[in-house]
Amino acid sequence: MADYGKLIDKQLHRAIGKMQGLTKEVVFHVKQTSFDFGNGRPSTTSIDDPVRQAVVVSDKVKKEVRHRELLVEAVGDLDAYDNVTLEGEVWEIGSLVHHGDAAMIVEVYRG
Repeated sequence: MADYGKLIDKQLHRAIGKMQGLTKEVVFHVKQTSFDFGNGRPSTTSIDDPVRQAVVVSDKVKKEVRHRELLVEAVGDLDAYDNVTLEGEVWEIGSLVHHGDAAMIVEVYRG
């Protein structure tokens, strides 16, 4: 049986490369939390991922909240504490629609 996940991932990665004129620059801000044993408190740092090219796959407004789905080269593990800068605005991370080795589709929202 074929590995359809890898096939889909490969095609998404190729699609990003072919749509260079339609892409937007994005920067993912990934928060990492660790425990500081010196003061007994958690410590959070934000790491900016390198600038990536993303394609806006969908753009909707639901109950005054704007939702977009971005097709982008894969980023490490994202969660609800992370965010992304898109067109000069900070967007919160929503659900991961697809997460493969080379490409992913992630929902972002603001509002």
